Amino acid sequence: LTNYLGLKLGKVGYEVLVAENGQRGFEEAIEKEPDIILLDINMPGKVDGFETLKRVRSQNKLDQVPVIMLTVQNDRGSISQALSMKANDYIIKPLKMGLLINRMEKLLNKNVEDKWKNLDPALLELLNLTQETLLKTFQWALEKDGDFPLEDIKHVCRNIIKAVEDNKIQLIFDAIKNHNNEIFVHALKVTAYMVIFARKLNEEKIRFSEDHILDLAMGGLLHDLGMVDVQFIIKKADSLLERDKNQMKNHVNLTITLLKEIPELNQTVIDIAERHHEKFDGSGYPNRHTGGNIGIPALMAGIVDVYEALTSNRRHRKKISPEEAIETMRSWTGHFDEVLLEIFSEIILKKK
Repeated sequence: LTNYLGLKLGKVGYEVLVAENGQRGFEEAIEKEPDIILLDINMPGKVDGFETLKRVRSQNKLDQVPVIMLTVQNDRGSISQALSMKANDYIIKPLKMGLLINRMEKLLNKNVEDKWKNLDPALLELLNLTQETLLKTFQWALEKDGDFPLEDIKHVCRNIIKAVEDNKIQLIFDAIKNHNNEIFVHALKVTAYMVIFARKLNEEKIRFSEDHILDLAMGGLLHDLGMVDVQFIIKKADSLLERDKNQMKNHVNLTITLLKEIPELNQTVIDIAERHHEKFDGSGYPNRHTGGNIGIPALMAGIVDVYEALTSNRRHRKKISPEEAIETMRSWTGHFDEVLLEIFSEIILKKK
């Protein structure tokens, strides 16, 4: 694989090892036991892609690792040979990054996604559509190739709203529980929680129209779009250094820059992205807004974003229970709007 491809995959969150030839690639695979292997058929040296694949499959600890063959060879014989040697997929160059990443995620999450087939067809369609739409959106952010998939995003959000209204969202949460794409899982859950939160606030006489709820959902789905430039930090196996944390914070500015290029987006969507890390007492980032200057949608998103993160496993820390998360958030004086936090707490604790 080229350094170029390694850099591209690193941009969207993968920790990538690049080998200059088949022999070195096999040695790296033995040592590192990767989650997935990408092999070019034509490589320098005596060990080509087919021979490397043969050696990989000869090792018990690598026998089940997904392998995707990448090549300019579009003949049926090469494809049949690769598949007969237990390659999992075969992609013809020139590569389209969106296609490659989609195939990689499918293989990495095969066990989880196989279980989705037992869901109601509408929920299965929603999960697949959300995943594909986020992939399109992040590829647009990465390459600025083609149009921003706004109508796809609206369609996904309308369906998430419907799943909430039909009391089926917990089925979605259960289905994605062990999925390894953190950005996909986080975005989907934040979107759903924003809709649930808005519905609860409507009962509390803070009124949101249907169009406004759609904007809240879209804000949830897009609030971390700038992660396209810093996702590689998420994949780090060790704890985050201070410079990593500062670089992560920059995802907010990157998101704002990207979203402001889309004139069709309502300001609420941009406000959520821009202000969901602001704190009620003004100690947040990037602009140290305070209290009412943050706005209810972004205050909601700040609560939801933190709650979802605390109750999900991350590479750098283990999840905590909903009750522990709420108590932790209550202890952070000045972080959240206390009235909104208590209303959100009622939603969470009532469900337990």
